[in-house]
Amino acid sequence: MAPNAQPFRFLHLSKELRLMVYERLPITTRHLEIIGFELLDFAPVVRTLPVAILATCRLVNSEAGAILKPKLDYLRSTPPRFVISSGVFPGEGEMAYRTPDLGIDWVSFLLRLRPGQIGDIKTWTANKEKYHAPRSIADSSPSDTRRLTQFVRHAHLVYVEQSVPAEICIHGFEYECDVDVRDVFPEEASDFVELWNWGPNVRLFAVHPDDDLTREVLEESLTKAFEEAEEGNRRDGLKPPACQLGGLVDSQTWWLEWAEGERY
Repeated sequence: MAPNAQPFRFLHLSKELRLMVYERLPITTRHLEIIGFELLDFAPVVRTLPVAILATCRLVNSEAGAILKPKLDYLRSTPPRFVISSGVFPGEGEMAYRTPDLGIDWVSFLLRLRPGQIGDIKTWTANKEKYHAPRSIADSSPSDTRRLTQFVRHAHLVYVEQSVPAEICIHGFEYECDVDVRDVFPEEASDFVELWNWGPNVRLFAVHPDDDLTREVLEESLTKAFEEAEEGNRRDGLKPPACQLGGLVDSQTWWLEWAEGERY
């Protein structure tokens, strides 16, 4: 604050204006990139609400609490979420694919991590080789560590204690070469479901591609892959796949529920 600056007297505003301020306190969504994969853009989704204002005084707590409580209840009820960037890109002499196999290890690890283990270097060191960790959480910034702690606490409450499936959304279906999606998506969807068949309890979503053909083929491929996985497990006398099909996410839902940014 500048030497001659005067404090802003928030309580001198009318109640109507104060209520408008509380209503504009945003839910902030961040993709926490604590893992430096080269071929896999994988990140936990951390959503926060600025609740420090509730500690200002009893009056502000009473006014703002009534507005923020529904948002807080919504955030507490949301399953732990992850985003994975997946797509097709030119490789050296052949098509290369981003495969979310390492993501399975990290999703499993983070969903089962207890809040008290965030700062425990032994926990991360012991799992470094198993989960392909390029570095420990000790190398992360304080803000990233704080966000990860919040994510793990939420995951422990919802995923572990309440047995609510986590949610994963695949995005980034972009092509830099001429490829027929009817040849690519069925195989890729089958490989993905096979990888996650024995992984953690998750629901899979995919972002709506722009063109109708890509969207239709993607939806059909995912649906068929899950049906085949369920039938294969049933035929072999095994339990249903741990991964469930959540469906396609349109651009508006992606922006509101998954993408980074501030929402009011």
